[in-house]
Amino acid sequence: MRRPLLIAVTAMVGGVSILAGSASAASDQASCKGILLSSLAGQPAQVATAVDFVNDAAKALGVPPGVFAHSFAAQLREQNVEACLEALGF
Repeated sequence: MRRPLLIAVTAMVGGVSILAGSASAASDQASCKGILLSSLAGQPAQVATAVDFVNDAAKALGVPPGVFAHSFAAQLREQNVEACLEALGF
């Protein structure tokens, strides 16, 4: 059940992150959650759109909202957007 959510979230955030390039301002200690969200900085409403998308996808799959962000992606400590997407399986 987590795999479809992971694919949907990563595709959405990854697609938007590509628009931002690899200009992540997150520190070396940031989680992939932080890195991916910081890559959306400067793009009006994109963080809210990503969070809403993740929450709606989780609800549709019967998973409590926040499970993806607070468990898997928040535990990964990669160096940049590309490394996070690779660690997430893309």
